[in-house]
Amino acid sequence: MGILAQQAAKATRPLMPAAAPAVLLLSLDTQSRGIQHHSRNDSTRFRKACIFTTQKTLRENTCPIASGDYSTPVSQRMNVVYRITYPNNKIYIGQDRTNSINYFGSASSDLIARDFTPEQRRSFTITRQILWESESASKTEVTQKEIELILHYCSNNPSIGYNQTPPFRPLKTKL
Repeated sequence: MGILAQQAAKATRPLMPAAAPAVLLLSLDTQSRGIQHHSRNDSTRFRKACIFTTQKTLRENTCPIASGDYSTPVSQRMNVVYRITYPNNKIYIGQDRTNSINYFGSASSDLIARDFTPEQRRSFTITRQILWESESASKTEVTQKEIELILHYCSNNPSIGYNQTPPFRPLKTKL
């Protein structure tokens, strides 16, 4: 290695990350090319090596959730009908055909918001309880079970819950 190449190597080595020196040294040790060629291409090779290393690290160490796979594993999929209980003790009955741990129903946000002050909305706890589950039920069977449980718990009664279907029909009493 010539004097200019040695000086260039000494000047660049302390600035290189630990994972990349082999790439840059390989370039500096190539005697058939001039020092100007090395100076011009070393940074390009170095960047390519860093990009490759970063992409490889991301591929090998990426968590499935971080990569966008939010689905419930097939082995844990289950049709469920659940009950959500809010801090005011009102309930919502719903169904989930994947049993996702992060699904809390599709109750009307407007209905729920009316029942809580801005201060109460800052921090509260809800619970989700599985009332019924099946590995093999059809969509129709799950929906029938959901309606059955909505009627059983009266969660379609606005004073008890947030379900809007089937519509609530109060009993008429004879006087």
